[in-house]
Amino acid sequence: MLEIVEAGSQGVGLSGGQKKRNNVTVPFTYLGSVDMVSFESERPIKMVWQLRYAMPVEMFEDNRRVG
Repeated sequence: MLEIVEAGSQGVGLSGGQKKRNNVTVPFTYLGSVDMVSFESERPIKMVWQLRYAMPVEMFEDNRRVG
């Protein structure tokens, strides 16, 4: 895993704030490209990612209340 981090691992950010709204499944929201900042442990692994662009304020507030 260290080799991946050293190489500058990238991915995409997706967020799922709610599972259902009005009994309809809510899709994930695409947050754009992300870069890995760090990781800890192996099982389970904990990864920290940095968004390249800020999350919309409304989504940030909703996620802050939940998690």
